[in-house]
Amino acid sequence: MTASVQDARTGRPLIRELDQAIKLYDKVVVILSKASLGASGVLDEIERAVDRESRAEEDVLFPIRLDDAVFSWEHHRRTNLTQRTIADFTSSQDQKSYRVALQKLVNDLRAGEATRKANPSH
Repeated sequence: MTASVQDARTGRPLIRELDQAIKLYDKVVVILSKASLGASGVLDEIERAVDRESRAEEDVLFPIRLDDAVFSWEHHRRTNLTQRTIADFTSSQDQKSYRVALQKLVNDLRAGEATRKANPSH
C-alpha cells in the first residue's frame, strides 16, 4: 500500500482514511516490530487487511519484520501473521541482506499482480 499518514486528508479520521486506502490498494505491507505491534493504527491495519483477505480470498497482507516481537506478541491476530511467510528485515543494517530481502518482497508483490492479470476474475 503506498498510502501513508502523510497522504491522509486533514481533519478526516485516520480510521476512515485507512479503510479507504485498503479498499483502493490491493496489497498492505505492514511493518512488524516491538514498537509497531503496540500502535493502534498498525493493529487496525492488520485487522482490516485480514478481514479483506477473508472476504476476497486473496493475499492482501504482506508483513515484514524488523525484530522477532511478532513471535511472542500476545494478541489474537498473532496466528494470522505467524502462519504466513514474513519478510525478514531483521538484518537490515547490512546492506546486502537488506537488498536481498527488499528484492524478494518486491518480487512477491509483483507475483500477485501477474496472477491477477492471468486470472482477471479475482
